[in-house]
Formats: sequence, C-alpha cells, structure tokens
Amino acid sequence: MKLVIIGCILSILMLTACVPVQESPPEPLPSEITEKPIIVEQLKLDPAIAELVEKSKTADNYRYFYKKTTSIASSGYLVFYYKGKIKKEYSTPVRVSKMLSYDTVYLDPIEKTAFAVCESLSVACEGLRLKIYPIAYSTEDLPYLPHLLSQGIPADAVIRGDELIEQRKTMIVAYGTTTINLDKFSGLTMKYVVEGSGEEHSFTQLGLNSVKTEDVEVPKGYAVGEK
Repeated sequence: MKLVIIGCILSILMLTACVPVQESPPEPLPSEITEKPIIVEQLKLDPAIAELVEKSKTADNYRYFYKKTTSIASSGYLVFYYKGKIKKEYSTPVRVSKMLSYDTVYLDPIEKTAFAVCESLSVACEGLRLKIYPIAYSTEDLPYLPHLLSQGIPADAVIRGDELIEQRKTMIVAYGTTTINLDKFSGLTMKYVVEGSGEEHSFTQLGLNSVKTEDVEVPKGYAVGEK
C-alpha cells in the first residue's frame, strides 16, 4: 500500500515538473512607450468675419482718404492703390526744405522707391512743377493698408455689432485692445483703433475699382529736380 502511495506522489511531482511556467512579459523600455498624440482644437475665425477677410484678399484696386486723429490734431491724405503701387495726394503741399515742397508721392512697396512732385497752383510749388524728386521711401511709407489690416485679424476676434460709416455698412470686430470696422461689401478696413494708443485711423471716401494704371505710375517726361 505504501508503495502505491509513493508511486502516486512521484507521478504527480513528475507531471508538475513538465508544466511550463507562465512568465510575465518584460516591462517596456521608455523608448518603446508610444504616447497618444494630444489633439488641440485650433480656433477658427468666425465665419462672418472670415468671409470679409477673404473678400479683402482680392482687393487690388481702390482709393480712400486716410486720416489719423489724436487728441491734439488730425492729418490725412488721399490714397490710390492699384496692384501693389500707391499714390498719395496731400491737400496742401508738404514743405521739406526751402528748396523742396511736394503734394503728390508715388510709392513702390516692392522696390522701396518714392518719387515726389509738386503740381498744385500753390506758391509752394513755384519753380517745382514738371519736376520729379526721389525721396526716402521711409519718409512717405503708409502706416496701414485697408486690405492688409483685414487680413491680420486673429482667430479669437469677435463681432461687436454693426456701424454705418458714410452710408457704408461695416462690421465691428474686436480682438485684444483693438477694434476694427470692416466694410461689408469689400472686406476693407474703414476704421482702426487700438485702445490706449490715443489714435484713431480712418479710411473713408472709399472707392472701388476706379483707379487706373496711370494714376499710380511716375509721370513721364518730368525732369529730375535737385533738392
């Protein structure tokens, strides 16, 4: 009987030894751990704002009167924009020195050139008519262009309502400390204000698709004047 029991025990031990041991898988190395990408939802422009911004991108022919207003004074000039080239017209000649005054400036933002002429009947233009003067581009560079201001609106901008400016419907858009009025027809900026700057910039008397090539080209046949 004892032999039978011992035989059974040995059989059990032999069977247990033959069963493979289940080992736990090794811990993955840090380099083998793949993290799930974090998806951050990007802000998008309000559809109504985006529509006007898209319109502004196609604007390459327009004119307007630019005015900068502060608590002390205001100043401005007429601007003609045509496919990247610009002409500025002052209502009264700008006196640079005893020898030079001008009332019109032709700007090429790509070439960074500026040419001035004085053509009004003012006494300030006597002896200067039919002459053209190269001047420093930075002197007459525009601080803002209406179509570029519109395109700079960030995704967190919000609509603050509507406003009528010179019989044109505009949308009031705000972001940060900035408020900008967009013409609802063209998307062009008609008013631009940064809180705390003490300045207001307006773009009025807006005219679309009325500028011609010759309006922004440097006059031909003019003699180069000496400053």
